[in-house]
Amino acid sequence: MENNKLAIVFSNKQCSQKPSYHRTYKDREGKRLKMRLVMLPSELFRPTGTDFGVDSHGINRNERLAYLNVPWDMIKHDKNDDNKRYFYLNRESYNIQFKGRAKEDGSEERIDCLNVTAKELENLFNWSRRKENKQVINERLEKAKKIAKQRSSGNTKTKSRTL
Repeated sequence: MENNKLAIVFSNKQCSQKPSYHRTYKDREGKRLKMRLVMLPSELFRPTGTDFGVDSHGINRNERLAYLNVPWDMIKHDKNDDNKRYFYLNRESYNIQFKGRAKEDGSEERIDCLNVTAKELENLFNWSRRKENKQVINERLEKAKKIAKQRSSGNTKTKSRTL
């Protein structure tokens, strides 16, 4: 039966190591649920044209860290690869959460969550794993390496001038 469901595959580095109790979600017995954070792939590994938009406070969600709250017991370990994790999508829609930055007064920004369908969420996570998209990913990684190299060579020039 689980073979017919959509699944999200991610690395163990995208998942928080220890579960924590959620503030509001409770199980059938009224106990707080243990949850783990699963980080969404970075923009290098997302489908072209993915746009999370601007929330009601004017914050661009594309510039923030995106994650899901997942019950810890739903996350499974891949039997063939110890670095892979997965979970099955058992609902029609999910909320993507975004990490806010610290404000001047010390509080954290509140960013509206984004509701997506299970199919959209599966595509966000698994797009980079499909063979037909490998070339696009390699091109993006090459561009990112060139930019990083230019920045690092630019920083050394700046440092030598200030010394």
